[in-house]
Amino acid sequence: MQSKTSSFNRGMWIQSMRNVGWIGLVYLLVLLFALPLQLIFTFTGKVDPYIEKPDTLFEVFDGLEFVFMFVVPVLLGIFLFRYIQTKIAADYIHSLPIKRSTLFHQNMLLGALVLVVPILITGAVTFAVKGVLTVENVYTTRDVLSWVGYSILINLFVLTGTVLAGMFTGMSVLQGIFLYVLFLLPGGISYLAISNVKFYWYGYAYDYYMSKNIDSLVPFSHVAQMVAHKSFSTSVFVYIGLIVLFYIIALITYQKRRVEAATQTISVGWLKPVFVYGVTACSLMLGGFYFGSMKGEFSWMVVGYIIGSLIGYIVAQIILNKTWRIFTKWKGYLGFVIAAAIVGFIIHLDVFGYSTKVPAVSEIESVYFDQEMYRLTDKPENYADGRSGYYEAPYYYTSKETIKSVRQLQKQITSSKDKKMDPEKQSEIEGRNGKMAVFAYKLKNGKKIVREYFIPFSDYKAFYKEIA
Repeated sequence: MQSKTSSFNRGMWIQSMRNVGWIGLVYLLVLLFALPLQLIFTFTGKVDPYIEKPDTLFEVFDGLEFVFMFVVPVLLGIFLFRYIQTKIAADYIHSLPIKRSTLFHQNMLLGALVLVVPILITGAVTFAVKGVLTVENVYTTRDVLSWVGYSILINLFVLTGTVLAGMFTGMSVLQGIFLYVLFLLPGGISYLAISNVKFYWYGYAYDYYMSKNIDSLVPFSHVAQMVAHKSFSTSVFVYIGLIVLFYIIALITYQKRRVEAATQTISVGWLKPVFVYGVTACSLMLGGFYFGSMKGEFSWMVVGYIIGSLIGYIVAQIILNKTWRIFTKWKGYLGFVIAAAIVGFIIHLDVFGYSTKVPAVSEIESVYFDQEMYRLTDKPENYADGRSGYYEAPYYYTSKETIKSVRQLQKQITSSKDKKMDPEKQSEIEGRNGKMAVFAYKLKNGKKIVREYFIPFSDYKAFYKEIA
């Protein structure tokens, strides 16, 4: 008799519910304790007159709800698809007359319910608690809706990310690790790349690019900034898009995944070299950055590159092959070294002329010039909620004469001989009243060019006098 496939399997739903239902119950108890119960403790009865009202509901219990948004969905995602990481369970489940797409959709729907229902219940209780507080205007209905909305969004984002990470590995432990690596990788690679490039390109605006890019690339910090503001953020659409993207990729990968992939470190063939050389590249940049920061010399950076890349390659191969007998893999490392050397040589040559780039006067709309970077990197929304602190928008010179004077100063700096990455040279500059010089050009085409230098002020006094 031919077996039939069904679009919904009640037995699998009940079994999955038994496996992960407890996570939803625990999550509900944690949320009730961290939010409505803490509000009752803090703002009923005799209230401390110096207690501050929370700016958002995510601050009620020192951000505990925020932490659990990046923990609970990870555990849930691992337990939901635990069967694909075990050979016996994978063989049994996938031998049943149930489509893989059906299994996937059922598990994801169950996972969403396990996360969303506790959030909705907690939101309803928090709204009800508002009426028993002895302090007025602790929070508004909008605050409750904002907390519920952001909580659901980020929980689903982390859940789909966890499931996606699980499709590329056959080990549950690595599933969680890969998820956090996936979240940290864009920001981590950017940080390491920026940290290394600053040693090669004179005037590289390290502080500017670090403040501008890194936080937005790391979900942990970006989400913290997003939920800190009561106003609606356009980043919501980005996270919705990522949830849909993760879901689709995970579904496609699950349908093509081999049952034999269970217990393997990497379950997809093409991802294995990406994993090995990705880890090696990150270790290379980390080693170069560490040795370069400690010694400040190019030769020591090379030593850091070699040591870092070698350690990274060995560790990646051991994890991938689950054995320390990886000495026959040396050809792959040799190829990586050659490729890295070529890339490093190109960067060192500065073929795009970054170190000497000074825009023409005809291209410049206005210019920012100061010895501080914070006005360029700080954001007005950081103080939109009335907290202590202040924001000053950067002042841009628009006078043609001033622009010419600032530009001339930068040209003189770029042609100087103080570019060498040498601790002795830096000490010499400090001895000559060293100070920072920050340039930011707004160009007529809408682009911005930013440079920062540490210069001996005494050598450029005449140029500073020309800037009015």
